[in-house]
Amino acid sequence: MKIEKLTELQIRAMSEVADEWLAHGLATGPADRDEAEAGVAAAYRVAGLEPPATFVWLDSPLTGAVGAWVVADAKDEVRDQVGADLWDAAETQVRDQVGGRAGHQVGDQVRARVRSEVFAEIGAQVRARVDDHVWARIWEGMRGSDLKQVTSVRKLLRIEVGERLRYRVWVGVRGRVEPSLRARVTDDAWAQAEDRVRDVILRGCTGARALKSVPGQHDAEQLGFYDYFRGPCSLAEAERLAGLMRVARSAGRWWPFENIAILTERPTVLHHDERSRPHSETGHAIVYPDGLAVRARHGARLCHGSSGDSS
Repeated sequence: MKIEKLTELQIRAMSEVADEWLAHGLATGPADRDEAEAGVAAAYRVAGLEPPATFVWLDSPLTGAVGAWVVADAKDEVRDQVGADLWDAAETQVRDQVGGRAGHQVGDQVRARVRSEVFAEIGAQVRARVDDHVWARIWEGMRGSDLKQVTSVRKLLRIEVGERLRYRVWVGVRGRVEPSLRARVTDDAWAQAEDRVRDVILRGCTGARALKSVPGQHDAEQLGFYDYFRGPCSLAEAERLAGLMRVARSAGRWWPFENIAILTERPTVLHHDERSRPHSETGHAIVYPDGLAVRARHGARLCHGSSGDSS
Protein backbone atom coordinates (compact mmCIF):
# COMPACT_ATOMS: atom_id res chain seq x y z
CA MET A 1 0.00 0.00 0.00
CA LYS A 2 1.36 3.38 -1.02
CA ILE A 3 1.79 6.20 1.51
CA GLU A 4 -0.24 9.11 0.14
CA LYS A 5 -0.60 11.19 3.28
CA LEU A 6 1.33 11.67 6.50
CA THR A 7 -0.40 11.46 9.85
CA GLU A 8 0.05 14.19 12.46
CA LEU A 9 2.22 11.81 14.45
CA GLN A 10 4.44 11.19 11.44
CA ILE A 11 4.75 14.91 10.78
CA ARG A 12 5.81 15.60 14.37
CA ALA A 13 8.30 12.75 14.22
CA MET A 14 10.32 14.47 11.48
CA SER A 15 12.01 16.87 13.86
CA GLU A 16 12.56 14.13 16.43
CA VAL A 17 14.33 11.87 13.94
CA ALA A 18 16.32 14.80 12.56
CA ASP A 19 17.45 15.83 16.04
CA GLU A 20 18.47 12.28 16.88
CA TRP A 21 20.61 11.96 13.76
CA LEU A 22 22.07 15.41 14.16
CA ALA A 23 23.33 14.26 17.56
CA HIS A 24 24.84 11.12 16.00
CA GLY A 25 26.48 13.11 13.22
CA LEU A 26 28.10 15.55 15.65
CA ALA A 27 28.89 13.03 18.39
CA THR A 28 32.31 12.95 20.03
CA GLY A 29 34.03 10.51 22.32
CA PRO A 30 35.10 6.87 22.07
CA ALA A 31 33.35 4.67 19.56
CA ASP A 32 31.08 1.88 20.72
CA ARG A 33 33.26 -0.72 19.05
CA ASP A 34 31.10 -3.78 19.71
CA GLU A 35 28.02 -2.07 18.32
CA ALA A 36 29.90 -0.72 15.30
CA GLU A 37 31.36 -4.12 14.45
CA ALA A 38 27.91 -5.72 14.74
CA GLY A 39 26.59 -3.07 12.38
CA VAL A 40 29.36 -3.73 9.87
CA ALA A 41 28.59 -7.46 9.95
CA ALA A 42 24.89 -6.74 9.34
CA ALA A 43 25.70 -4.41 6.44
CA TYR A 44 27.85 -7.09 4.81
CA ARG A 45 25.09 -9.67 5.11
CA VAL A 46 22.56 -7.34 3.52
CA ALA A 47 24.98 -6.88 0.64
CA GLY A 48 25.26 -10.67 0.24
CA LEU A 49 28.82 -10.80 1.60
CA GLU A 50 30.47 -12.74 4.39
CA PRO A 51 31.16 -10.42 7.34
CA PRO A 52 34.83 -9.55 7.77
CA ALA A 53 36.82 -11.83 10.04
CA THR A 54 39.01 -8.99 11.29
CA PHE A 55 38.19 -5.46 12.45
CA VAL A 56 40.97 -2.89 12.52
CA TRP A 57 40.46 0.24 14.61
CA LEU A 58 42.41 3.43 13.85
CA ASP A 59 42.21 6.87 15.39
CA SER A 60 41.28 9.24 12.55
CA PRO A 61 40.16 9.40 8.93
CA LEU A 62 43.74 10.24 7.91
CA THR A 63 45.23 7.16 9.55
CA GLY A 64 42.27 5.16 8.29
CA ALA A 65 42.92 6.26 4.71
CA VAL A 66 46.55 5.17 4.89
CA GLY A 67 45.52 2.00 6.71
CA ALA A 68 43.22 1.22 3.79
CA TRP A 69 46.23 1.37 1.49
CA VAL A 70 48.11 -0.95 3.84
CA VAL A 71 45.31 -3.51 3.80
CA ALA A 72 45.07 -3.22 0.01
CA ASP A 73 48.78 -4.16 -0.04
CA ALA A 74 49.67 -1.05 -2.03
CA LYS A 75 53.06 -0.54 -0.35
CA ASP A 76 55.06 -0.26 -3.56
CA GLU A 77 52.52 2.14 -4.99
CA VAL A 78 52.13 4.70 -2.24
CA ARG A 79 54.51 4.27 0.72
CA ASP A 80 57.10 6.79 -0.41
CA GLN A 81 54.40 9.10 -1.69
CA VAL A 82 52.33 9.48 1.47
CA GLY A 83 55.43 9.69 3.64
CA ALA A 84 57.30 6.89 5.35
CA ASP A 85 56.44 8.12 8.84
CA LEU A 86 52.69 8.17 8.26
CA TRP A 87 52.81 4.88 6.36
CA ASP A 88 54.92 3.14 9.01
CA ALA A 89 52.66 4.33 11.84
CA ALA A 90 49.55 3.08 10.08
CA GLU A 91 51.21 -0.15 8.97
CA THR A 92 52.37 -0.94 12.49
CA GLN A 93 48.86 -0.50 13.87
CA VAL A 94 47.29 -2.56 11.09
CA ARG A 95 49.83 -5.38 11.31
CA ASP A 96 49.51 -5.52 15.09
CA GLN A 97 45.77 -5.99 14.78
CA VAL A 98 45.61 -8.42 11.87
CA GLY A 99 48.66 -10.48 12.76
CA GLY A 100 50.37 -10.01 9.41
CA ARG A 101 47.33 -11.13 7.45
CA ALA A 102 46.77 -7.80 5.71
CA GLY A 103 46.89 -7.70 1.96
CA HIS A 104 43.40 -8.87 1.04
CA GLN A 105 43.16 -7.02 -2.24
CA VAL A 106 39.67 -5.82 -2.99
CA GLY A 107 38.02 -3.83 -5.72
CA ASP A 108 35.44 -1.10 -5.60
CA GLN A 109 32.67 -3.69 -5.91
CA VAL A 110 32.82 -4.54 -2.20
CA ARG A 111 32.46 -0.91 -1.15
CA ALA A 112 29.68 -0.47 -3.70
CA ARG A 113 27.81 -3.55 -2.54
CA VAL A 114 28.06 -2.62 1.13
CA ARG A 115 26.73 0.90 0.68
CA SER A 116 26.09 2.46 -2.72
CA GLU A 117 24.21 -0.37 -4.39
CA VAL A 118 22.19 -1.04 -1.25
CA PHE A 119 21.22 2.63 -0.99
CA ALA A 120 20.18 2.70 -4.65
CA GLU A 121 18.09 -0.44 -4.34
CA ILE A 122 16.41 0.60 -1.12
CA GLY A 123 15.82 4.10 -2.41
CA ALA A 124 13.97 2.69 -5.39
CA GLN A 125 11.93 0.36 -3.20
CA VAL A 126 10.96 3.10 -0.76
CA ARG A 127 10.19 5.59 -3.53
CA ALA A 128 7.81 3.08 -5.09
CA ARG A 129 5.90 2.93 -1.78
CA VAL A 130 5.65 6.69 -1.24
CA ASP A 131 3.61 9.23 -3.16
CA ASP A 132 5.70 11.93 -4.85
CA HIS A 133 4.32 14.83 -2.85
CA VAL A 134 4.85 12.93 0.41
CA TRP A 135 8.40 12.07 -0.64
CA ALA A 136 9.06 15.74 -1.39
CA ARG A 137 7.67 16.85 1.96
CA ILE A 138 9.80 14.39 3.87
CA TRP A 139 12.83 15.30 1.79
CA GLU A 140 12.34 18.96 2.61
CA GLY A 141 11.51 18.34 6.25
CA MET A 142 14.42 16.00 6.95
CA ARG A 143 17.20 17.12 4.65
CA GLY A 144 16.35 20.81 4.91
CA SER A 145 16.91 20.77 8.66
CA ASP A 146 20.11 21.35 10.63
CA LEU A 147 20.88 17.71 9.86
CA LYS A 148 22.13 18.98 6.52
CA GLN A 149 25.01 20.69 8.29
CA VAL A 150 26.53 17.32 9.22
CA THR A 151 27.68 17.12 5.60
CA SER A 152 29.86 20.20 6.15
CA VAL A 153 31.90 18.18 8.66
CA ARG A 154 32.32 15.41 6.11
CA LYS A 155 33.41 17.87 3.43
CA LEU A 156 35.96 19.50 5.72
CA LEU A 157 37.44 16.13 6.64
CA ARG A 158 37.63 15.04 3.00
CA ILE A 159 39.49 18.23 2.19
CA GLU A 160 41.76 17.90 5.20
CA VAL A 161 42.65 14.26 4.63
CA GLY A 162 43.00 14.73 0.89
CA GLU A 163 45.21 17.79 1.18
CA ARG A 164 47.45 16.22 3.79
CA LEU A 165 48.00 13.15 1.63
CA ARG A 166 48.49 15.24 -1.48
CA TYR A 167 50.98 17.48 0.29
CA ARG A 168 52.99 14.46 1.33
CA VAL A 169 52.89 13.18 -2.22
CA TRP A 170 54.19 16.49 -3.56
CA VAL A 171 56.99 16.67 -1.00
CA GLY A 172 57.90 13.04 -1.66
CA VAL A 173 58.13 13.25 -5.45
CA ARG A 174 59.12 16.87 -6.02
CA GLY A 175 62.79 16.22 -5.42
CA ARG A 176 62.80 13.59 -8.15
CA VAL A 177 60.44 15.23 -10.59
CA GLU A 178 61.27 18.93 -10.44
CA PRO A 179 64.93 18.77 -11.58
CA SER A 180 64.12 16.79 -14.72
CA LEU A 181 61.25 19.09 -15.61
CA ARG A 182 63.10 22.31 -14.89
CA ALA A 183 65.98 21.19 -17.07
CA ARG A 184 63.60 21.33 -20.03
CA VAL A 185 61.91 24.68 -19.41
CA THR A 186 62.85 28.24 -18.48
CA ASP A 187 62.34 29.56 -14.97
CA ASP A 188 59.43 31.70 -16.14
CA ALA A 189 57.75 28.76 -17.82
CA TRP A 190 58.28 26.60 -14.74
CA ALA A 191 56.79 29.27 -12.47
CA GLN A 192 53.71 29.44 -14.68
CA ALA A 193 53.36 25.68 -15.00
CA GLU A 194 54.28 24.54 -11.48
CA ASP A 195 50.76 24.44 -10.10
CA ARG A 196 49.46 22.55 -13.10
CA VAL A 197 52.36 20.09 -13.01
CA ARG A 198 51.82 19.57 -9.29
CA ASP A 199 48.13 18.89 -9.77
CA VAL A 200 48.85 16.33 -12.48
CA ILE A 201 51.45 14.61 -10.33
CA LEU A 202 49.21 14.54 -7.29
CA ARG A 203 46.24 13.14 -9.17
CA GLY A 204 48.43 10.47 -10.68
CA CYS A 205 50.05 9.51 -7.39
CA THR A 206 47.21 9.59 -4.91
CA GLY A 207 44.25 8.54 -6.98
CA ALA A 208 40.91 8.29 -5.19
CA ARG A 209 41.35 5.03 -3.29
CA ALA A 210 42.14 6.55 0.08
CA LEU A 211 38.89 8.50 0.16
CA LYS A 212 36.58 5.72 -1.03
CA SER A 213 35.04 4.82 2.27
CA VAL A 214 31.75 4.73 4.16
CA PRO A 215 31.10 7.99 6.06
CA GLY A 216 29.92 6.39 9.29
CA GLN A 217 28.52 9.05 11.62
CA HIS A 218 28.82 11.65 8.86
CA ASP A 219 26.29 9.69 6.80
CA ALA A 220 23.74 11.04 9.28
CA GLU A 221 21.88 13.17 6.78
CA GLN A 222 21.12 10.33 4.38
CA LEU A 223 20.66 7.65 7.01
CA GLY A 224 18.39 9.89 9.07
CA PHE A 225 16.24 10.42 5.99
CA TYR A 226 15.77 6.68 5.55
CA ASP A 227 15.46 6.04 9.27
CA TYR A 228 12.33 8.17 9.14
CA PHE A 229 10.82 5.72 6.64
CA ARG A 230 12.04 2.80 8.73
CA GLY A 231 10.54 4.16 11.97
CA PRO A 232 7.57 6.56 11.78
CA CYS A 233 6.53 5.33 8.33
CA SER A 234 7.05 1.63 9.12
CA LEU A 235 8.45 0.69 5.71
CA ALA A 236 10.17 -2.65 5.98
CA GLU A 237 12.31 -1.93 2.91
CA ALA A 238 14.37 0.60 4.86
CA GLU A 239 15.18 -2.01 7.51
CA ARG A 240 18.00 -3.24 5.29
CA LEU A 241 19.94 -0.09 6.19
CA ALA A 242 19.88 -1.00 9.88
CA GLY A 243 23.50 -2.22 9.82
CA LEU A 244 24.82 1.01 8.33
CA MET A 245 22.75 2.92 10.87
CA ARG A 246 24.27 0.96 13.75
CA VAL A 247 27.77 1.86 12.58
CA ALA A 248 26.85 5.53 12.10
CA ARG A 249 25.45 5.69 15.62
CA SER A 250 28.66 4.23 17.01
CA ALA A 251 31.77 5.17 15.01
CA GLY A 252 33.37 7.35 12.38
CA ARG A 253 34.41 6.72 8.77
CA TRP A 254 35.16 3.13 7.77
CA TRP A 255 36.50 1.06 4.89
CA PRO A 256 34.97 -2.33 3.94
CA PHE A 257 37.28 -4.96 2.48
CA GLU A 258 36.75 -8.55 1.54
CA ASN A 259 37.99 -10.03 4.81
CA ILE A 260 38.87 -6.97 6.85
CA ALA A 261 37.02 -3.81 7.84
CA ILE A 262 38.89 -0.69 8.93
CA LEU A 263 36.94 1.48 11.35
CA THR A 264 37.89 4.81 12.90
CA GLU A 265 37.16 6.63 16.10
CA ARG A 266 34.91 9.64 16.41
CA PRO A 267 36.51 13.03 17.11
CA THR A 268 37.41 13.94 20.66
CA VAL A 269 36.46 17.56 19.95
CA LEU A 270 33.88 18.94 17.56
CA HIS A 271 32.93 22.56 18.12
CA HIS A 272 30.14 24.04 16.03
CA ASP A 273 28.08 27.19 15.73
CA GLU A 274 24.34 27.63 16.23
CA ARG A 275 23.75 26.20 12.75
CA SER A 276 25.76 23.06 13.55
CA ARG A 277 28.63 24.06 11.25
CA PRO A 278 32.17 23.31 12.46
CA HIS A 279 33.38 26.45 14.16
CA SER A 280 35.91 27.71 16.68
CA GLU A 281 37.18 31.25 17.17
CA THR A 282 40.17 30.25 19.25
CA GLY A 283 41.39 26.81 18.22
CA HIS A 284 40.61 23.68 16.27
CA ALA A 285 36.99 22.93 15.49
CA ILE A 286 37.63 19.20 15.00
CA VAL A 287 40.26 17.07 16.76
CA TYR A 288 40.81 13.30 16.56
CA PRO A 289 42.59 11.06 19.08
CA ASP A 290 45.76 10.84 16.96
CA GLY A 291 46.05 14.61 16.58
CA LEU A 292 44.36 15.14 13.22
CA ALA A 293 42.79 18.56 13.62
CA VAL A 294 40.87 21.02 11.48
CA ARG A 295 40.42 24.75 11.97
CA ALA A 296 37.12 26.15 10.77
CA ARG A 297 34.89 29.13 11.24
CA HIS A 298 31.20 28.85 10.46
CA GLY A 299 31.86 25.78 8.32
CA ALA A 300 34.73 27.29 6.31
CA ARG A 301 38.07 25.55 6.67
CA LEU A 302 40.95 27.86 7.58
CA CYS A 303 44.12 25.78 7.58
CA HIS A 304 45.41 22.45 8.77
CA GLY A 305 47.76 21.41 11.50
CA SER A 306 48.12 18.95 14.34
CA SER A 307 46.25 19.60 17.56
CA GLY A 308 49.48 20.58 19.19
CA ASP A 309 50.60 23.31 16.80
CA SER A 310 49.54 26.87 16.22
CA SER A 311 49.03 26.78 12.48
